[in-house]
Amino acid sequence: QEPPAGSRLAGRDRMLVDAPWERIERLRAFADERGLPMTAVAVGWLAAQEVVGTVISGATTADQVRMNAAAGQWRPTADELAEIDAICPALPL
Repeated sequence: QEPPAGSRLAGRDRMLVDAPWERIERLRAFADERGLPMTAVAVGWLAAQEVVGTVISGATTADQVRMNAAAGQWRPTADELAEIDAICPALPL
């Protein structure tokens, strides 16, 4: 489906076509199995990385601010981190 007019993805069709949809769907299933929004998985995974001191997420609406704040409540276990890493392996530097 087309991104809403005025959204960050509007007019960026190539980004949507080239997205790694299989990985995204596997991450969505991971989140759904735990009753988590994708935002919580992203923020929780980032916050669990030793090299990350803080996670900064942008928001343009009050609902997004609330969602970002709630996302910081989930802490992945070592097994969950390994599962996420298996879904989205690190790219070589």
